[in-house]
Amino acid sequence: MKKLALALSVFMMVIMSAVFVMAAEKKQVAQLESLEGEVMSIDISGGQIVFLTTDNQKEVLKADPRIIEDIAIGEQITIEKAGDVIKSIKKSEVTPPPIE
Repeated sequence: MKKLALALSVFMMVIMSAVFVMAAEKKQVAQLESLEGEVMSIDISGGQIVFLTTDNQKEVLKADPRIIEDIAIGEQITIEKAGDVIKSIKKSEVTPPPIE
């Protein structure tokens, strides 16, 4: 009986350790990447934006519709993304040309 109790205890410890390791792996935070560029198209209801970076790379990204509802096609923006999901958008400041 003692051998069975010991075996079950060891088995439970192994299972609990595996669960803790898997939980720790899921908690790793994705790195945010910052990009600048121009908005090419927006699908607010679908939560999608097509974005052309300053390096001429086309990015098709997902976003919460509330984040992209105030963005217009052609606007210069800076985004922070994790994978293909936009976490934040900031409109770029456009300085007018000097008046001569």
